[in-house]
Amino acid sequence: RDDGLHPDELVKPNLRYNRYLKDLGYGGDNPWHRHANGAVDEQGNFLSGWYMRNASRPANIRAEDSETPYLTGRAIDFITEAGDQPWCLHLSYIKPHWPYIVPAPYHQLYGLDDILPPNRSQLERQDPHPVYAAFMQHRDSRAFQRDEVRQAVIPAYMGLVKQVDDHLGRLFAFMKQRGLWEDTLIVLTADHGMNAKFGKDGQPDVIYLQDLFDGWVGKDKAKVILPITDPYVVHHGALGSYAVVYCADPAPQIAKLKAMAGIEAVLTKDEAAGRFELPPERLGDIVVVSTKHKVLGTSAARHDLSGLTEPLRSHGGISEQKVPLICNRRMTTAPGGRYWRNFDAFDLALNLVA
Repeated sequence: RDDGLHPDELVKPNLRYNRYLKDLGYGGDNPWHRHANGAVDEQGNFLSGWYMRNASRPANIRAEDSETPYLTGRAIDFITEAGDQPWCLHLSYIKPHWPYIVPAPYHQLYGLDDILPPNRSQLERQDPHPVYAAFMQHRDSRAFQRDEVRQAVIPAYMGLVKQVDDHLGRLFAFMKQRGLWEDTLIVLTADHGMNAKFGKDGQPDVIYLQDLFDGWVGKDKAKVILPITDPYVVHHGALGSYAVVYCADPAPQIAKLKAMAGIEAVLTKDEAAGRFELPPERLGDIVVVSTKHKVLGTSAARHDLSGLTEPLRSHGGISEQKVPLICNRRMTTAPGGRYWRNFDAFDLALNLVA
C-alpha cells in the first residue's frame, strides 16, 4: 500500500513504482511525480499536477503505465501466482485523489456539458456560521469558487474515476476468464472520513496533551504519542483526534480529562482494547479521543503550524469512522445493532455472507 503522494521535495528513495517506471524508460529521479503526476507544456516545460491550473492537461505518461493500471496489474499478478490456492487480496487504489491530473485519453473524456452547475446563493455569505465562514476562506474553497478551476478539475477527476472503473472491469474480466468470479467475495470500503478541526476564529482548535501532563505530573513524567504524523502541514498539521498516553498513575489524569470540553472519550488501556478491538500491548496507559471539531497535539512548541494557511482538517476520532462498506454477497443474518468499521470488511467477507 502507498498513499501516492510523492512530490520531489518529499520523495522516498527506491519506491517500487518509481523503479517500475524507470525500467520502462521514464527518466528522472522521481518519475512518479514528473510523469504520472505531471504534464509538459508546448515548450516541453514540466508542469506539476499539484497545481490545479494544470488539471486539464494530460499526464506525461502512457495511460497503461499510470498508477491505477499498475495497481490492477499487481493484483492480477498476485492472483495468478496464487494458482489454485485460496487467496485474500487487499487492493488499495490511490486515485481518484489529488494531484488532479490524468493521462490521455481520460483527460478529455468529460467536458463542460458533464459538469453540474454549482448551487450558489449570495445569502450564504451573509452572517455565515463561523465554521462555514472559515471554509469559505479555505484555499481549495476559494479556488473552486472560480469557474475556470471547476471546469479544469472536475473533468480530470471524472477521468480518474472512469480509469478506476475501467480497470476494475479489467480485473473482473480476468477473474471471470479464470473461473473465479462466482467464488470470489468482494468488499469495498474506504480508509476514513474527515472533519474540520478549527474554532470560530479559523485557527486550529487544539488540546495540547503533553503540555497538560507536564503541568499535572511533572515534565518528562508522561509521554503522549499521536498516531497521525503528517509531513503535509496544510493537510493535518501532524494533529489528529486520537492519542495514547504513558504515565505512572493514570486514574487522576483520566478524571481530569473526562471533565474537559472537547474530549469525547478517555479510556484505560483495557477499556480501549475492548472498545476499539486493539491489542493492549500496543496501547498506552490512557487513550484519548477528541470531539468532532477538536484536535489533539503533544506540545504547542512541537507543532509548527506556520505553514497552515487554511483551516485545519484532520481525522482519527470516532467521528471520522463513518465510511461505506459494500459487499457483492447477501449477509446470512441481519446486521442488527452492530457498529461497523472499515476493518470489519474481513469479518464480513469471511464469516457473515452467503
